[in-house]
Amino acid sequence: MPIPACAGSLASPPSRAAFRDGAICDSCPKLAPAHVTDGARKLSSAMDPPESESPPATSSPITSISASAVEDPLSSPYASLNSHCHDLSTLQDLACRGAWRTILDKVARSRSLSLLSRPHEHLIYLTFNVLALVKLRRFADAQQEFETLDDDLGSKQYQFESFPDQYPNNKSGSMVPFALRWLHAHLPFTLGDRQLSLDRLYVLLHFISDTKLSRNRDSVTEISIDLWKKRQTFVINSIVSHHLTLKEFKVCLYLLKSETSKLEDPFMVSKLGYVQMQYGDLEGAKRSFELVEKMVEKSEGGDANLNLNLNLKNLVGRNKALTYLVGKDYVSAVREYEECMERDASDFVAINNKALCLMYLRDLSDSIKVLESALERVPTVALNETLVVNLCSMYELAYVNHADIKKTLSTWIARVAPDDFDTSSDFRHRFPWRPNPTTPTGSLKTECAQPNVKLARFKEGEEERVPWVISDSAKVGGAEEGKGRGRKSVRRSLKEGGGATIAGEELKPTKLIQAMAAAASYSIQPTSRISNQPHPKSLADVGLNSRSLSFASQFQTFSLNLVIVDQCSSVSNFIQYLSCRSLCATRQLHLQGASALVRAEMSSDTVQVDVSLSPRVNSVKPSKTVAITDQATALVQAGVPVIRLAAGEPDFDTPTPIAEAGIKAIREGFTRYTPNAGTLELRTAICHKLKEENGISYTPDQILVSNGAKQSILQAVLAVCSPGDEVIIPAPFWVSYPEMARLADANPVILPTSISENFLLDPKVLESSLTEKSRLLILCSPSNPTGSVYPRKLLEQIAEIVAKHPRLLVMSDEIYEHIIYAPATHTSFASLPGMWDRTLTVNGFSKAFAMTGWRLGYLAGPKHFVSACGKIQSQSTSGASSISQKAAVAALGLGYAGGEAVADMVKAFRERRDVLVKSFGELDGVKISEPQGAFYLFLDFSSYYGLEVDGFGVINGSEALCRYLLDKAQVALVPGDAFGDDTCIRISYAESLTTLQAAVERIKGALVALKPAVAV
Repeated sequence: MPIPACAGSLASPPSRAAFRDGAICDSCPKLAPAHVTDGARKLSSAMDPPESESPPATSSPITSISASAVEDPLSSPYASLNSHCHDLSTLQDLACRGAWRTILDKVARSRSLSLLSRPHEHLIYLTFNVLALVKLRRFADAQQEFETLDDDLGSKQYQFESFPDQYPNNKSGSMVPFALRWLHAHLPFTLGDRQLSLDRLYVLLHFISDTKLSRNRDSVTEISIDLWKKRQTFVINSIVSHHLTLKEFKVCLYLLKSETSKLEDPFMVSKLGYVQMQYGDLEGAKRSFELVEKMVEKSEGGDANLNLNLNLKNLVGRNKALTYLVGKDYVSAVREYEECMERDASDFVAINNKALCLMYLRDLSDSIKVLESALERVPTVALNETLVVNLCSMYELAYVNHADIKKTLSTWIARVAPDDFDTSSDFRHRFPWRPNPTTPTGSLKTECAQPNVKLARFKEGEEERVPWVISDSAKVGGAEEGKGRGRKSVRRSLKEGGGATIAGEELKPTKLIQAMAAAASYSIQPTSRISNQPHPKSLADVGLNSRSLSFASQFQTFSLNLVIVDQCSSVSNFIQYLSCRSLCATRQLHLQGASALVRAEMSSDTVQVDVSLSPRVNSVKPSKTVAITDQATALVQAGVPVIRLAAGEPDFDTPTPIAEAGIKAIREGFTRYTPNAGTLELRTAICHKLKEENGISYTPDQILVSNGAKQSILQAVLAVCSPGDEVIIPAPFWVSYPEMARLADANPVILPTSISENFLLDPKVLESSLTEKSRLLILCSPSNPTGSVYPRKLLEQIAEIVAKHPRLLVMSDEIYEHIIYAPATHTSFASLPGMWDRTLTVNGFSKAFAMTGWRLGYLAGPKHFVSACGKIQSQSTSGASSISQKAAVAALGLGYAGGEAVADMVKAFRERRDVLVKSFGELDGVKISEPQGAFYLFLDFSSYYGLEVDGFGVINGSEALCRYLLDKAQVALVPGDAFGDDTCIRISYAESLTTLQAAVERIKGALVALKPAVAV
């Protein structure tokens, strides 16, 4: 039947009636399905060849499509659109490049110029058009394209024989491309109807099995059969993906076992192993992975199969790594992933999972570096958004400033999917989660307006502007019924597939983690475009309105996920998640639509920004105590009952007289800047305290008040040390001492001590270690982390050695001086004969007075040293808080050594110490040095090193033991290697006695079954 004259001139797809009248149909010659790397170019050529034509050359499912030998449609767009408007290879080439907007223009042009003359051509172009719309996330428009067709794609109106005038050579069979069938099945899922999508996938599987693979073998070639087998594998893979997200493991196992018994596909066998592992069948998973290895050994070929061999080797490597990972042997898993990365630097699965393994090893800093460096060096076509979202989740876990998170999102999202937004149409009605006008309350709302900004994108030396949308905050809108509901109610609703939300609540950055804890995943969706909106010149000009925060209906109770990707057998890069219970606080971010934030850029001469850091900063390690404390806090916020014994912070409230003094200062308006060195009132009080309690005489101009003792120490190191100087630090040491020396370009020299000597510095070791470069000796008494107190006689011996070295100064860190247990007594090093002019005394209010949050410390010493530190402070933070200084005056007025308030705290600390020393003394293989001050135990657990724990791996040091105790006992401790002694672990007893007793029982329960590796 002839095509109506108007059909070819349509800029939109023909109507359903036009097909019924015999106007439209389709075929796609010589195009075979193949996987295209990266998420933006996955379904470009999965077309169905007509049965009557010669079968296409097969394309391996793990090889990329080669660009067609045609004129580059992007280098000369107008010429290519005119001269190749009906060239299907050009459409395929555009799809390979991810040029989705160009495809839309090409299809619209072909329709408007009546260039589609035969029925099957309309279906071919409709397929490319739907594909482009899906890639641009214009799902509603894609659905409108499908509405021109009947739901039954097997209808006679889509058969060649229905159009004998158009196809006179007795052509027969369906004109519907396989890609269109798959898009027809997949689209309901993007629109939120998972069940309909699953039903259509089963119909598609039935069509392949009963129609294509059950035909008479004499009528088709082996190549065509092989092609349809690969498509069958692909559809099964998609079905498994849907069932796996619903935790329907038995269905997945049935489908995969049925498939793998018919076709020896190593990727499908690997997937079977993944599902078996999630189902708990570890032996079955092991057998599946072993079978993959055998299949790979048989399939290894020459140079012609180089890509195939590379991908198969990495598949085997990732399987091995996953096995190690499930056994919690993270070190071995990291090694396997590194080998995969050596073979293929763009293997984002290996990159991602290596980073996560490092995080499970509590090396969050290196984990972040792995993802950052990968995103910097891997070509754009190989990037995957999972790397970006996991990096951002790690930033959240590390409590990185949100401005840094925004910057990272801006940079990486722009590279992952630079072509994923369409500038030609309104976003207002493009999203599947937008409720219909009749949608009842309880559905998620996303309608909000947002201005646009320009994002500079560079491509092979040529600048291209791509409009993006930007926003800064998130908003949950919708259900009135969601108001006032707790986390459990939200979880219950999400499990049931509901859309429970908290109406009108704006999620500030501080609430994002709470939101992440309330659902397994969330997506920040792009907002509506405003037509003719002028572009702002900077971020400051952008009106930061709310965005939609869409929670996933599929709820998981735990989180930061390993991504196990079958990169090659699936068009959609089938992703399944193995959940890891040890980091319940983190939540995987799913960008199900668009970027969360992008960088605004308007200048036409935009240049690449050098984001390198100074060698000084790169040499500094982050504080492990801070990192572990933050991790433990995040776990507690997520509902994990972790006992936190990592932080060096008293659990008492600030004494009432001190707090009242701070309140009074606020009420009386004492809220302005103070002198850089501190108020005269406070410095005078400090001088009086040092004279009365420490036997040291100072004047107010020899005192510098700072924002905590940590700032005082850093400024002193910067003031007295020159590049190349040596800073002498006895170990165990406070974690920041060596890093502060490095910040000053000085060299930390670590002097070991032993538990048998109560971790006190041996004067002979000190004397033998001093050189002409020795500039500063740091002493901490009472000690963090050991609680050791230097007796006066030992300090006098050290002073005699110091006196022999004119360049050598001493920094005496006395922050714990009041937390000391009789009969031990505190001696200030500056009070020793001849040491006043050689000593910088550091003290503060955080520990003894329970004022950690008030951030106040001070430095006392010779005036020229103190003045130098004051210069540094004047150009950095300036003076300390005026309110805190008033409170500190009140603290010093409580009486000698803090009076009764401090004495009560010290009494409680001593009781806790005694209980812990007695309890751990009953545990085999533990060496104890009883602390005489502070609130730490530094226990030697090295007899447990070398043990291999089932399901965990080898305990090869303090960090591994701390990970084991966090995993097994849910107690957060700090490994001794952070303090320079890997034989020990630091336990803070700045918690209630009840909490400490519970922690001891947990630790004993985790260790009692372990036999010490070495007799004590």
